Order: sequence, then C-alpha cells, then structure tokens
Amino acid sequence: MSRSLSALRAKLILHLEWEEQPVVTIKETMDILDSSYDRARQVIHRLVRDMWLAPITRPVRASR
Repeated sequence: MSRSLSALRAKLILHLEWEEQPVVTIKETMDILDSSYDRARQVIHRLVRDMWLAPITRPVRASR
C-alpha cells in the first residue's frame, strides 16, 4: 500500500525531517507553508489522521 501526500503536506514533512524538528505548532506550520491559520490547522489534522504525525495530548490528571 503506497501513501502519497499533497504538495503542502510533503513540504511540511520534508521541512520537519530536514530540520530534525520533532514537534511543530500551528504557528510554525503557518510560517513554513506561508499559509493561513485554518489551512495550517487542516494540514496538521490530515497528517495526524493519516498517521504521518502523532498528536501531542495533555496529560490526564488523576481524580481525587
């Protein structure tokens, strides 16, 4: 099974790999792709959905 990426998604993944950057924010994605907030968020969402990126979640606090 082959996986392909759109031009924007490929640009982001290549940038992250080249810079050895393990974490990316929406603001950084906006700068890398020269895109709007909504477009950057959509690109990140699709990369997470397609398992190219792993989401970072907040830790769950234990209830008392």
